[in-house]
Amino acid sequence: CSLTRLGKEGFKGTLFRFPFRTQELAEKSKISNTVIDQSNVEQLTTMLYGAAETMLVFLRNITTIELYELPPNCHPSGMEQLLSVTKKRLDSPADLIQRYVKHDIQSAIEATSAPDSFEMNEATSRFVVVKQGKDIAEEESHWLVVSVLDSGSTSGPLYTKPDEHIPFAEVAVRVVEHNSHWIPCPVKGYLYCFLPLPISTDLNVLVNGYFEISKDRRSLTDIQDKNQTDTWNAKLISGAVTTAFLGVLAELLKLNRSSCEAGFVEAFYRLWPTILEKDAVSQLLVPHFFSHLFHDRQPVVPTMGQEWVSISSACVLDDLFKEKVPKDICSSAVELLLKSGYKLADIPTSIQATVRQVRQSVTLVSFKEYSTQCLFPVMDTLNETVRDEQVLFILRQMKRLDDSSKWLADLMGANKCVPCEPESILVSPSGLIDPNSPLACLYNRDEERFPTSDYSEEAVAASLRELGMK
Repeated sequence: CSLTRLGKEGFKGTLFRFPFRTQELAEKSKISNTVIDQSNVEQLTTMLYGAAETMLVFLRNITTIELYELPPNCHPSGMEQLLSVTKKRLDSPADLIQRYVKHDIQSAIEATSAPDSFEMNEATSRFVVVKQGKDIAEEESHWLVVSVLDSGSTSGPLYTKPDEHIPFAEVAVRVVEHNSHWIPCPVKGYLYCFLPLPISTDLNVLVNGYFEISKDRRSLTDIQDKNQTDTWNAKLISGAVTTAFLGVLAELLKLNRSSCEAGFVEAFYRLWPTILEKDAVSQLLVPHFFSHLFHDRQPVVPTMGQEWVSISSACVLDDLFKEKVPKDICSSAVELLLKSGYKLADIPTSIQATVRQVRQSVTLVSFKEYSTQCLFPVMDTLNETVRDEQVLFILRQMKRLDDSSKWLADLMGANKCVPCEPESILVSPSGLIDPNSPLACLYNRDEERFPTSDYSEEAVAASLRELGMK
């Protein structure tokens, strides 16, 4: 096409001319009565500046978007570039759609159905989007995309639509390099059907798929009714989209070599969908996302021991443990739990609440379990400072920590846990002699019956007397 009628200048492409709609034309128009003038075009240009980098994320063949302005009465050679956005691939991912189409054709020739023999496939791609233009400094954004082609084997007989519906979905996340780590950056969630749809989500990722959309491309056709779970879009979200989302988490771990660096872990957890997201897509996604996490045992949870485990293998301190136990005592408790083999993790409360909402559970460690299974069985092997910190805390807080069953009193009374003078030999509370009691004169210090000076404060002595100290 040519922008002028002079000469043979032109370029391969199609030229669309969208004239302004004046007030006079708007009043007569049968299409729209909205006035479109120069200010509207400027608004559209501004919108393009903001959305340009994400427009290319899921496009398969278009890698560059350019915006030019042709001033009035100017030759096309005088066009001024306002914006250029280019997508540069860092790898060569498999073309799952082309693979599916070839398989579908082969299946038709052989008179077999594709879903019976075509298994789920995944592909990962990374690319850079470079944006530059007039009065715009060059900007780069790095993206990670996981693509999934789903046969339906994981979700039942779901894909029964005509040939133009392909069971394909992708999830994309922006990543930023920081201190040798690729940190995922939350983005405003939107749905795509290769080009962006005006459908926002509360997710922190971009989601693309062969969705069934309304004729005006403004909504999905069938996900508003929660009772309709066998529709195309619902199955696509529960199958391919969910798998792609989980794939993003797995690829982020690979990209960062399973690092437990605090900044990465915090950003990693922010990507997870939770019950805090209220849009229809998120609510469909969340139950299947967590169901897969528990079923597949994918290592997605970093423990305090610097290893990644499945969410079903991880455990967390219960709320009462964290509320009643000071941080310094809790830190020592965590070390003991890790040494005892507990896969202790600090999972955000929003994720824990979501797990409970979808009828799963994260293993909780109570102070009672810690005391009975970790602390007292190894009391005689502990470092003296750690041991005394733990025992003194318990003695000072006996009434707050114990319950009507008196499990803690029974545990303390049955174990040698209090050091005595002069050699700090551990003695059970019932074997102690109170230095201030009338019986004290009957015993020598060398008999290891008097608690060390650290246990002399009144609150501690009162608890020891209740536990049997004479």
